[in-house]
Amino acid sequence: MKTSFKALGKAVAYFAVYLLVQVLVSTVFSTVISARMTMEMMASGEELDVMSMTDALIAEVMSKAMEMTFIAGLVTLFIFWIVFLIRKKKFTKEVCIRKIPVTGIFPIAIMAAAFNVITTVIISFMPWPQEWMDSYVESSSAIDGSAMAWFTAVLMAPVLEEIVFRGLMYTRLKRGLPAIVAAIITSLAFGIAHGTVIWAIYTFVFSMILIWVFEKFQSLTACIVLHMVYNLSGMALSLIPEEAGILIMILFVISIAGVVFAYKMIEKVTVDISSMEEVPVVEAVMAEEVPAEE
Repeated sequence: MKTSFKALGKAVAYFAVYLLVQVLVSTVFSTVISARMTMEMMASGEELDVMSMTDALIAEVMSKAMEMTFIAGLVTLFIFWIVFLIRKKKFTKEVCIRKIPVTGIFPIAIMAAAFNVITTVIISFMPWPQEWMDSYVESSSAIDGSAMAWFTAVLMAPVLEEIVFRGLMYTRLKRGLPAIVAAIITSLAFGIAHGTVIWAIYTFVFSMILIWVFEKFQSLTACIVLHMVYNLSGMALSLIPEEAGILIMILFVISIAGVVFAYKMIEKVTVDISSMEEVPVVEAVMAEEVPAEE
């Protein structure tokens, strides 16, 4: 029981740091933008309209979402790096970043792209409550086609989120809880962190897939590759015009076959990894902090 609470406490602490940095960065941005807008209105002699100013503030903050995410990511990773440096532990080892077979990259990429297409089609055809859909569309609109959006979505977000959720939270939860319970808690936190209900639902499922890949390859590198390709596929799909709906449906059918193919390939590639006689890297890292039973 003590081990379970200790594992849960560490996971909550890592999650809290991640959320706190996100909140602090957005607060700083909001404060700076609000102060600038107020000064501009006062300088022009305009009467301060709280309602219109609030709407303008929200719109501008939303337009800076990618910049805020990027900065928050850098700050969060720096904090974690400092923490493990102080504890005299190698950060990459603690989050289980290690090489994966080159032959595993292709099926991982196929699974990521296929799952993205499937997710996109399901979201489009599901009868979501209008409030959920409006919130989803509003949040998705923050991911524009700028270079910063591509860089943040395809590089920063996958690296940050995999380190926080799979590399730190999941591995720590698994030290004191059954693997399936650790996976569910991690995936719930991952979904909640994405804000809107629709995002929370599909990111929960996505997280479970990421954890499966993590266990198969015994490496966070596999998860990062999967996450990167998934986000890259999403950015690419957003460039396809709505008139090309038939193309999306064709991709949907192909993607179902792609998931099956990728699953079989990953199972085949990871046979050697799962059958190794030595202790898997995830278990080895866990064992370092778990005291032996007397």
